[in-house]
Amino acid sequence: MSIEKSLKGLMPLSSAAKFDRIKAVTKIDPGNYDSSAVAGYRQKITEFNLFFNKIMPMLANKRLVLSNIMQNKQSCNQSY
Repeated sequence: MSIEKSLKGLMPLSSAAKFDRIKAVTKIDPGNYDSSAVAGYRQKITEFNLFFNKIMPMLANKRLVLSNIMQNKQSCNQSY
């Protein structure tokens, strides 16, 4: 039996169980942070999301340009 098939047969975890597992694995206790630290983290996450949303279209465009350059280079090399 495949692992993927076995995993699909398992019962889904509740949100609380997922939270507890993530908390145990990362060894982070959300109760230890004060509200100013949490606000600072939220601000950093928001700034990163804005940056990410701005940069991803540019990176996709660069990937397309680079792909075209590589195709041109390969066709040029094959012609020799």
